Amino acid sequence: MRLWQKSTSSDWIISIKSKISALDDERSLKMSIFKVPNKLRKLDEEAYSPRLVSIGPFHSSRTNKHDHLLAMDEQKRWYMLYLLNRTLNPEETLVQFVEAISELKPKVQRRYAENIKFKPQVLSEIMLDDGCFILELFLRSKLKDFGDEDPIFHNAWMVPTLWHDLALLENQIPFFILEKLFSIVVRQFPEHLSFSITDLAFSFFYPDLNLNQEAIRMKCSQVGNCSHLISCTVFISPNFPRQTQKPRKQGNSINVPQNL
Repeated sequence: MRLWQKSTSSDWIISIKSKISALDDERSLKMSIFKVPNKLRKLDEEAYSPRLVSIGPFHSSRTNKHDHLLAMDEQKRWYMLYLLNRTLNPEETLVQFVEAISELKPKVQRRYAENIKFKPQVLSEIMLDDGCFILELFLRSKLKDFGDEDPIFHNAWMVPTLWHDLALLENQIPFFILEKLFSIVVRQFPEHLSFSITDLAFSFFYPDLNLNQEAIRMKCSQVGNCSHLISCTVFISPNFPRQTQKPRKQGNSINVPQNL
């Protein structure tokens, strides 16, 4: 009887050691983009799902499960084209984009807590499409150069909807994707850009706060590296020092939702 118990215990120990050795320490430490627990999602499905645009793999329109998000795919391609055309050499910029995303591929996969079902190349395409879309969106918001034909900035409901979608836990791409793509744009941009990708994010999410840029940078340095847009902007405070400017006229400006 004791021999049987000893054998069983040994097998159990071997099994435990095998499972422990199979753990991916690096991946578990780097995970930063998670899915909402099912119990929370069941309480209010719409609160945790994108309404207009999918960002990242969890809600990608490529799964054919999110038909209402398909319409924005074409707009993503237009925004990528506009972003490329901002640079001195669009063809070279595109090559650098693709090379950068390819190099970051293993790092991207480790950021997601769930196993990604897409093939590596498809996941890279998602990172490129969504990263370019976000950058062009932020640049248009910052530079106010969206013209008369932009369907996003000329529909009053779309920008607040994007605030909601881009602040969802499941609707994220790693922040280093945005940083890398933006660094390429900066090098290829015909004019000097004095703002960072973090400045762009704040300007988009909080257009009416008129935050002092130095205060933003100081706050960012206290928080450390951003994992995604949520971690980059969630610590914002209306008590930040503000730049002095003349009162803005009441008109078509859109107020920031209080729940962001």
